Amino acid sequence: MMDADVFIIGKGIAACAMALALKKKGVQRILMAGREPCAAENVSETLPLAAYDLLCRLDIGHLIDKCPVSNGIISKWSGAQTLVKETMFEILDSTWQLNKAVFVRDLHDQVTKENIPSITISHLQNVYRDEKSKWRLQFKNGRDEYEVSAPFVVDASGRNAVFARKQGANKIMFDHQVAVTGVFAAGNEPEAKITSFIESMPDGWCYSALSSNTRFVNLYTDADILNDLQLNKKQQWLEYLHRSELFRRVTGDAKLVNLSVCPASSHFTEPTAAPGWLAIGDACYSVDPLTSGGVFHALYTAISSADYLLDYSGGRAAALGDLSEANRQRFESYLQQRTTIYRSVTHFPGSKYWERRHERVSLSPGQLIQCREPGMRAKELKTLNTYLSAEEWEELYALCRIKSPAHHIISNFNKRRPAVPVKRTILALQFLIERGIIVK
Repeated sequence: MMDADVFIIGKGIAACAMALALKKKGVQRILMAGREPCAAENVSETLPLAAYDLLCRLDIGHLIDKCPVSNGIISKWSGAQTLVKETMFEILDSTWQLNKAVFVRDLHDQVTKENIPSITISHLQNVYRDEKSKWRLQFKNGRDEYEVSAPFVVDASGRNAVFARKQGANKIMFDHQVAVTGVFAAGNEPEAKITSFIESMPDGWCYSALSSNTRFVNLYTDADILNDLQLNKKQQWLEYLHRSELFRRVTGDAKLVNLSVCPASSHFTEPTAAPGWLAIGDACYSVDPLTSGGVFHALYTAISSADYLLDYSGGRAAALGDLSEANRQRFESYLQQRTTIYRSVTHFPGSKYWERRHERVSLSPGQLIQCREPGMRAKELKTLNTYLSAEEWEELYALCRIKSPAHHIISNFNKRRPAVPVKRTILALQFLIERGIIVK
């Protein structure tokens, strides 16, 4: 049995930042556990100035001393080609090109220097609370088994949010975007001066960055579009990207050495905190790669949550509720920014990918709507995880059992769920209508 005051599940950027933040604030018995970071993930990512400020708060600003300064990216987003000196989201001015794998390794070295122990695990087997309200967690790594006891757990396990979901938290999806990443041996590029570029395309958008002698090209699209166009296959992926002028200019006849697919969706974990635990990084919520804010998000949620954790441990029971509300407000602000950026692309009429992100309201307030099978729960409802939590979907569906004007249903729902924005309720109703679960 291993004991800790704070147990952190994860070994990524958020986990390391939380461990360093807590150590800096005087917490001594910290334990980290997670999978080993993938050494092959040699991805180049933009590091904004705001993220550097957060590193300085942990006294580790020197970790990016060797990172090259970003000279901006070539953009073909909503119009003619331009040189962009900042990321798509104006609040995060780009400054450095970061090799993510190297950065994670440097963070781990810093954690080791601070004498913060960590163990390698493959999966969480069981979790419960003992008679003293301490968490007991059981892990495996191959044949090795571990048991950890701690009064507080930080979930930094990434998109899977393994601990939060075992506590009944819901993963609310806001899209089903994926990234199809191609790795090229850069060699002699036709236009080596183009370090990074971003370009909108009919079924998504592509981003490319140069790291050492490797060119990474990411195509972002939705999972159903990926399947329809078979963009997870090398030949189809290459043929599609050759429609991109910037792609052709930087890759030439460079050899594609690897192709992989991973999630790149926006989601929110509800709740993000509860008595005895909280979630940070992608376990808390994930942001669109378009923000170039992945590293900032991981650092910010970790460092800011550390203060709430200490307040809670010091006896302020409301601290975790305040944290959940702060996370919710920040995510809502992000969603508004995301919609604004995507709506600036209007030159692909009829595209499923872009129409989804424009989030147009088509439902008339006076439109009468009703469940397809009044008095019965639609089977499809059990699988829904977009826009609302499972409990919220149940409540909204129940309000549709009697034929009513849309504005009446929306008003009643938002009286019960004031934290859910009205527009999201409208989008949820449109979602149900599109799938035939409720009818006009």
